[in-house]
Amino acid sequence: MVKKNPFVWENVRRFRLIALLVMIIPFFQGLWYMLASIYYHSNFSFEAPPHNLFKDFINHFPLKYILLGFVLLIMAEIFRIGTEYREDSQSII
Repeated sequence: MVKKNPFVWENVRRFRLIALLVMIIPFFQGLWYMLASIYYHSNFSFEAPPHNLFKDFINHFPLKYILLGFVLLIMAEIFRIGTEYREDSQSII
């Protein structure tokens, strides 16, 4: 924080970056699970029903990260508005 003031543009950028990174995590986790599943089903033989990769991806997709990312984007927007208000109030004084 700059002079104990949380409403600075750097914090807005940080919140946005963290939000985007948090929202990207589920795609890599789902991709990893799909690749592991493809490897498992192609290298091991067993009696099983037909394999549906899309269904596996959806079932193992951690939606909580997407929701957390949206919450962080909302917080970034709140900090952006607060930063604009702070700059406006400092320019008046």
